[in-house]
Amino acid sequence: MEIEKVWHEATESVKDKIMQPTLWRALDQAVPVTVEKDAFVVGFGAGSMHLAGHLTSAQHRNMIEAGIAASAGRKYRLVVIDGTTPEDWNSYKVRQRAAEEARMRARTRVAEEHKATHNWDSVLDQISRSYSQFQLRQLPQVRAAYLEQALELISQAMDELYDENDPDETAQRALARVIDRVGVNTDSPPALIALELMRRRKTGKG
Repeated sequence: MEIEKVWHEATESVKDKIMQPTLWRALDQAVPVTVEKDAFVVGFGAGSMHLAGHLTSAQHRNMIEAGIAASAGRKYRLVVIDGTTPEDWNSYKVRQRAAEEARMRARTRVAEEHKATHNWDSVLDQISRSYSQFQLRQLPQVRAAYLEQALELISQAMDELYDENDPDETAQRALARVIDRVGVNTDSPPALIALELMRRRKTGKG
């Protein structure tokens, strides 16, 4: 494919449709670099990258891609890079891959945090359901019985959801929410509940 010819025909087609000097200038400054798979790559040289936005706006991009398709005989996705050489294109791809890997890691982290929160939310629901099943909850001995059951539930959850050697912040905050809820239900300081939980786990109970 003669990419220079395709780009020239595409830009002339756009100019026929839109009377906008800044867009025309951007089209003239853009240099066709290469075609790779479904990407038609054009770039800007030093000092002219600020014009790229005129090509990448939704309205202009669609029109430019239509012009490229009409000239090339097939559809291409317009890619605009900083630079005008194949080396610049390779550098762009390396940066894009790095950015995508970072996004994937971020999505994985968010998914893991969401899963952990969801699991701890289930524990919170269990704690609440357990509390609702006790009668005469205002009596201290009933609250004590509930507390015993709640500590058992929390300890079991920690076996699966909580790394006591190296807990992450999400797990720590989720556990704290559960302990706070038990504190509200029993009218007890959460720190004392946490202390009792630690004692249970150290002595092998739960």
